[in-house]
This record gives sequence, structure tokens and C-alpha cells, in this order.
Amino acid sequence: MSSVIQSPQKLLSPPQETDAEPLAVEPAVGAKRRLSKSGDSKDKRPRESVRQSMIHSERIVRLRKDRYRPYFLTVHEGDSNSPRNGPEESLRVSLEYPSNETESFLLLKPVLKNTADDDGAEDTDEYNPITDLIRTADLIYECFLTPSQQKLLGDDQQGVMRNLTKHRNRRNGPGFVEAVEEFNRVIRELRSSGELRKNAKAMRHPNYDLTCHILYQIYSRTVAHQAEALNNYAAFSNNVYGEINSILVKEFIAKTHITSSSVFMDLGCGIGNVVLQVAAQTGCEAFGIEIMETPCKYAKRQLKEYASRMRAWGLPTGKIRFRHGDFLESGNDVHPTLKRADVLLVNNYAFDWETNHSLAQLFLDLKEGTKIISLKSFVPKNHKLNQRTFHLPESILRVEEFEYFSDAVSWTNNGGTYYIATVDRSRLEPFYKGMYGY
Repeated sequence: MSSVIQSPQKLLSPPQETDAEPLAVEPAVGAKRRLSKSGDSKDKRPRESVRQSMIHSERIVRLRKDRYRPYFLTVHEGDSNSPRNGPEESLRVSLEYPSNETESFLLLKPVLKNTADDDGAEDTDEYNPITDLIRTADLIYECFLTPSQQKLLGDDQQGVMRNLTKHRNRRNGPGFVEAVEEFNRVIRELRSSGELRKNAKAMRHPNYDLTCHILYQIYSRTVAHQAEALNNYAAFSNNVYGEINSILVKEFIAKTHITSSSVFMDLGCGIGNVVLQVAAQTGCEAFGIEIMETPCKYAKRQLKEYASRMRAWGLPTGKIRFRHGDFLESGNDVHPTLKRADVLLVNNYAFDWETNHSLAQLFLDLKEGTKIISLKSFVPKNHKLNQRTFHLPESILRVEEFEYFSDAVSWTNNGGTYYIATVDRSRLEPFYKGMYGY
């Protein structure tokens, strides 16, 4: 069974990679520490929760360092040699985050496999630490600073923000390092004054662009280097793996009006990207269940990094839980959550008729107004509501059809159709009145 966090102290603990993943949540304000049953707490200090640090960019580059080469011609003023011949420390810089954490980056570029020289062609499909660093700085600037605070760092025409891009493009290592250090100085000052915390609180939840970048950071540090394992599934089965991309998830959030008070469920959540995006953007309670072991393991791995990285950004996580199991099996904790759900996502594009039919039976337990997002409609096009069909599960669903466009899903570049079904039992009242006279 999936475990649920009970005490405020446990709320701060990073999720453990077990079969049942605890919620990653923010501690309740003003929550009191729980005493022992005996009530004797004189000589017993509450144990502090151990927070897991985020996985630094430097670490994942080191794991695949044979695929990286120095990018800058020199890193520090006065270097007589290029960084490839200098001390390794000269290749490293640290970037300050809004919430009193730093991340180390190696100033290297990814190159295509079997590249012999240091000026080999860049591998645009591989993680690029310099691009990540600059994008992170840009989003801190755009999302966490007021216009007057942004003036301390300039803009894309002058000042620190201009220098980051200019020196990167000119491959001027000393200039780039100096710009990073000046950026860090300003962020430290704003953080120590409490301004960044105040700005983060006013923001409440990250916008779409910031959410996408955080999810990219998480994926690149936890899944990307082992992504090929996700292709190990039986072809043409219910377990064919495919992801719904972030641009379409953004549309789902808007169409179904998910808020911080909503309960969202993803039945067949894969590596958990949709669950994390919905929770990050809205602050809602989000639950994912996945039958395949490898994707679910990656989802739990991503959740650990998500909790650490959202803390570094100074942002709330929402309440998140992942479960390894079959959503059609009875006796698990899916069904109690299902009854509370406001929005359900089922990527049933590859599901057979029997699985879709069994899912429709579960929908009978959904509360009124629950919305079900799917890639195939659970209501046949020829379905008509009458005396012979009103008792069927699909009869409680009112369906709307929407179009999605290219790059919305991982399995095709073409557009397609998705459906939002709303539980609406009021449609059945005339039939019950006719049958039972009330």
C-alpha cells in the first residue's frame, strides 16, 4: 500500500524509492512537533529531517565526460594554456539559486560521438551545461526579480545579462566567469535582504516556461542517460510507452480548470512528467500509477529530484505520489483517490477495447463533475442515450472533442484528437423518473 506522510517533520524528508512513494509536500505553517507517547520529551531532541541535495549539473557531465570537450578558449585571465591543459577547477563555476542553494556547472560542450579534436561538432541532442546555466539565470531574472531589481543586472542590451550571452557567443571564458560571479553577487544580496523570498511567495506557482525548464533539469539529471530502457515493451500491447508533451499538458490544465484545491490523477503515468508539471503549475494534489516497473522507477527518481530542485528555486511542490501497480486491480489505494479526483488523465491511445471497457466501469465511482481526459473517447460515436443504454457506464459521460497539433505527443509529429468527458448523471434523471416514477 502507498504510505502517506503523517507528521510535519516527515513532510521535509525526500521521498524514498520504494514501491509506494510518499507525498512530496510543503510543511504546514505553524505545525507542532509530535511528542512521544509517554509525553517525556526532556532529553529527546526531535530529529532533523535529512534533505537530499539536488543533483548538480557537474555530476551528470562527469558521468559522460568522454562526450564533452572544453567550450571556452580560456577560462581565467592570464591562462597561457587552454582549459584542456589547465586544472580541472578552472572549468567549473557555481550559480546561485533563489533559495540559498548553489549548483556547480562544468564549462564544457557536448560533442558528437567519436570526435577526436576539441573543436568537434556540437551534439545538440546531448545535455549542454552552459545552455542550462544561462537559461537558469534568465528565468531567475525574469520570474524572481521586479523591474527595479532587474536593473541591477541590466538586460539583453547591456550589463550582466548581456555579458552572459556575449561572452558565451565569443567563447570568452574570463568574461563569462566574471559575468556569472557578478550575477551571483546580486542574487546573494537580494536573497539576504529577503526580497527573493517575498517575490517567490507572490508568484505562488511557477509559470509554464519556468516549469518546463525545471522539468528539463530534473529529466536531464535522472532519466536522460538511461532513456533507452523505456523502449523495452511488447509491441502493440497496452504497455506501449508514449509521453504527452508539456505544451499539451498546459492546455489540459486550462481546459479542465485545475487549481491548488484540485485532485489530479494520471492512470498510466509513465515517468511522471505530466504529474510533476500539473502539480508544479497549480500546486494541486497529484497522483500517478504505472504498471511498468522501469518507467515507475524513473518517476520516483524524478520525484526525489523534483522535491530538491523546487526547494532550491524556493517554490512549493504540491502533494505528489507515485504508485507501481495496475489501476484496474482492486485492493490498492487507487480507488479511494479515484473517488476524490477532480481531473483524470488516461493516455489510452494504445489500449485495447477490453482495457478501455474496464476503465469505464471504474468511472461509475467518480463524483459528479469529474473530468476525464483521454486520447480515445470512452463513449462510442454511435452511442445514444435511451431506455436500453442509460444504465451503461458511458451514459454518465458528457464528451467534448478537441484537436491537438504537431509536437504535442511523443509518438508522432502529426496532430490528433483528444477528449474531455465530464461526469454528468443529471442526464439520466428522465429515465429513472420514467422507470421508477420519481
